[in-house]
This record gives sequence, C-alpha cells and structure tokens, in this order.
Amino acid sequence: MFLINSLLFQEEFKNISIEIPQTIVIGTDEYDRFMQDNNLFSFALSGVSDHQIKEKFTKSKLSKSIRTDLKFLLKDIDGPIAVRSSSLLEDSAYQPFAGIFNTYMIPNNSSSENEKLNQLCTAIKLVYASQFLSLALSYAETINQTIEESKMAVVIQKVVGKEHNNRLYPDFSGTASSHNYYPFGEYMHPEDRIAHVALGLGKTIVDGESALRFCPKYPKINFYSTPEILLKQSQRYYYAVDLTREDFDILDDAPYLVKLNLSDAIKDGTLTRIADTYDFNSETLNSGFFGEGSPVITFNNQLKFETFPLAKLITRLLSVGEKAFGSSIEIEYACNFGEKKGDMDNFYILQIRPFLHQEIISKEDFESVDLQQVLAYSTQVSGNLIMKDVKDIIYVKPEMFDKTATLAIVEEIDKLNAQMLEEKRPYLLIGFGRWGTADRFLGIPVKWNNISGAKTIIEATTNDFSVDFSQGSHFFHNIVTANIGYFHIKHNSEHHKIDWGWLASKKSMNDLDYVRHVRTKKALTITIDAQRGEGMIIKPRKANKNKERKENST
Repeated sequence: MFLINSLLFQEEFKNISIEIPQTIVIGTDEYDRFMQDNNLFSFALSGVSDHQIKEKFTKSKLSKSIRTDLKFLLKDIDGPIAVRSSSLLEDSAYQPFAGIFNTYMIPNNSSSENEKLNQLCTAIKLVYASQFLSLALSYAETINQTIEESKMAVVIQKVVGKEHNNRLYPDFSGTASSHNYYPFGEYMHPEDRIAHVALGLGKTIVDGESALRFCPKYPKINFYSTPEILLKQSQRYYYAVDLTREDFDILDDAPYLVKLNLSDAIKDGTLTRIADTYDFNSETLNSGFFGEGSPVITFNNQLKFETFPLAKLITRLLSVGEKAFGSSIEIEYACNFGEKKGDMDNFYILQIRPFLHQEIISKEDFESVDLQQVLAYSTQVSGNLIMKDVKDIIYVKPEMFDKTATLAIVEEIDKLNAQMLEEKRPYLLIGFGRWGTADRFLGIPVKWNNISGAKTIIEATTNDFSVDFSQGSHFFHNIVTANIGYFHIKHNSEHHKIDWGWLASKKSMNDLDYVRHVRTKKALTITIDAQRGEGMIIKPRKANKNKERKENST
C-alpha cells in the first residue's frame, strides 16, 4: 500500500486515481485444514489424472467457518471476482511460478446468495487442486521444487472493468517487467524495461496472444516497421467476463470468460481512445477511430500523445517496486477511463511479483567459431548458460509446418517429450511462432507438461509465417525462471541463423507427421551470453568423414 499511498506519487499523477482493487486473502491455514480434513494429499500425489483431481477436490468440503466468512464477505463485493493462488512457490524471489496455478473469474451476479457462495467455493477448491495438476508437477520437477511442501493462500479480488452488453472488461490491461530480453537498435537496452498493453482482460497478454508492446523509456518508438506489419501483428481478440453464464464447468480453466473480436468492441464503443484506423486504399494509418473502417489498436493516444501518461506511470511503478523488493519485478495492471470529461481515470495495480533475472555467468568468444559449425545463432535470446550434454533434437519440420495443424503438432511433441523424460534425455526443441501461446494460429499452444524435458527452445519464423517473439506471457516468465535457453530466429535475417539442411541430413530416431527427432553421437554446445545478447548452438565436431558417416548410421 505504501507504493500508491505516497503523497509524492499521487502528486506526480494528479488526474489518475491509482488503486489496488478490493482484495481479500484466505490464509494458508485454511488450505492445510482443507487438505487434511478431506485426506487429499496422498490422493493428489498418487498419479491420478487431472480430471480425477478436479472432481475429488470440488466434491470435498471447505470448513463451515470459512463458508460462513465468505458468505458474509460476498455481501460487500459487487460484480465479478477473480480467485487466484498465492503460494510460497509462486511468490518466491528465487524461482517464482507464474501462471502455473489456475485463476478463476466468476460473475458473482446470481440472484441466489447460495449460488454465488457455491461458485466461489468451487473456484477456491479448484485453485487448491491446480497445485497438483500435471502442469504444476512437471514445472516443479524442472526447477527442483517439491509441490507438497508448498503452502497455498487464495486471493479473492474484484475484477476491474466496465459492463458492456452483459460482458465486463477493463478499457485496457497489461504487464510490465524490469528487464527487456529483446531490445533493438543502438539506444535500447535490457534495463530500459518492457511493457505490454491490450484491450480487455490481461489473459490476452499472459497467454501469449497478440498485444501491443512498448519500451517505457522510449514509448514513441514504433516496434513495427510499416503499417502493414502493425496491422498484421495487432490485437484482434480480447477477453471479458460473460455475465450471462451460470454453470461452472470444472474441466474448463476459464468457464466464465468469453473471447470476443473487435467487431464486438466497436459495438461496445471501447476503441475510440485506444485505436487508429487503417485505410486499405492508401495503405496508411490514420489517427483515431470513429466507428468506421478497420480499427488497429495502437494506444498512440496514451504512448505518443500522452493523453494518459502510461509510460511514465509504468516507469515510476517499476522503479518504486524494484526498490521495495530489492530485485527485478513484474507487475500486472488494468485501467478504466473516466466516463465523462473531468472524471479521473482509474489505474489498478493487480499484482506485483519478483521477476528472476539471471546473473551473467559466462562470456564466450562467438567470433572464433567456424560458421559451418553453427547450428543456430540469434541476437534475441534469454537465459545464461553453457550446456554440453544435449544430443537430442526435436523439431517441427519446416516443409510440413501448418498453422492450422498446431494442435496435432502439440500431440506429437507431447509424445516425444514423454519418451525423453522416461529416458532422462534433455533435448533441444525447435518450432515456429510463439511457444505456449493460447492462440493456436500464432504458434504452438503447448503447456509446460508437453515440453518439460526441453533444456533449450527455439522459436523460428518462415517466409510466410512471421510472428512477434514471445515476451510478457506467463509461459515466457517460467522459461526465464527455469533458466531454459530461449532463441528467437527470424527467417532470412543476417543476424540469425538455423541450419535446416544439417538437421534434415541426420538420421531420424522418430519421424512423425509434423515433428522429427534426431540424435547426435556427440553433444551439442549451447551457449547464451545475456550481456552480449547473443546465443549460439554449435554442432558436434567430427574428425573426418568416416566418423560423420558412422554418426549418421547410429
């Protein structure tokens, strides 16, 4: 609360009300009681399916005392609420989880008080259950943590937003981080920070879908070289709480959310202050959106014309938060514009958490490497590592990649990942578009448990499939936390390289419809130097052609 109650802070942003949404925390003692009273620990760790865990947890009972307290508290909370976890693992400053445990948004608008209470209790129990699902267990194993030793609190928070046609969502929401892993140009540096902003709920960003990214230090710099590229990369969908749904589908991780397109936002009238208009005839971007033409969500009013000082506010929040935490941080935020002229805009801080930034551990001489020995090279990387124990490569075949087939690609990768885990073989994973995105047309929508054996991951583009690199999503946050090497490789870039021909020349261990698995006799050398912003994967060296033929035959 010190962050936003500081008189100096409020003086700096006089026309903005900076708040924390109405928030209630259920302590870890209630979690312990729930798990013990219902004998759930042994069951949850017995290897049963995610479906069985969800069913068992939702049929179990919360204590009478917490139900009584919740029923009383609901009288003071009007409208949708978010129910999310706050575990000891999740809030760790050293290996924080992000997005691994489930968050549920419920409408909280039933005419029946018992129905509202039952929805809330179900959401709490499913948040508890999410700690034992395959996604959480596989991630915990990756970072050498033990799930059963963690304590879990639950945060109940009023959802920020306005109601439009039986849907509720904020005018914009976003994330901001202390460290930018992919700066560009001579003037932008990692410490200049990075932020993302989108129309609607923040699920768009944390799930790796299309959103606008900007550098708070240089908010007027356009990350997109032409209006056509901006149009292609800009946000097309957004999320809201559906106020008409009643049933709680426990198998759906977002049972009360609805995904909408910009035509819905035009009807709601929510694009006027955040969008511009693209003219297909002149191929130009015109300032403002007035209900006609093709809208492009640019946030130019906020970033270039500073009608709302978003970049300055983000910079200030990150600066104060970094001092308070003593580390790099990440924040999630949301904003509602004032309804009429003279009204204050309302900016809400939803979460602040540590963001693990790996320290420099090595410095390699990249210039001394023979280019023929380079399998992959990029100047857009994350992680700090030198790895010399990876012999297996699982990659999506370039000639077979189809953005409409990404769900099938996930199934093939999951199959090979399970095999690698069983054999305890780390591997390099290569694919196209964004890994871990919720939008299957932007990349490959894997969950952590689908790729948990990968030690380095490459996301590449093709001549006709170019997607902005991952950053800002929970998936990317956890990649960084686990210190898994991450390369973004652009097609036909003079600063990036991947030797597809060499991969194709290797004998297959597994050759599926879309995905291929090869194994080298000697290990690859994988090096990422964050200080220089370079990463390189070097092929195993061969003494002569006889050894090369022998390697290809094994």
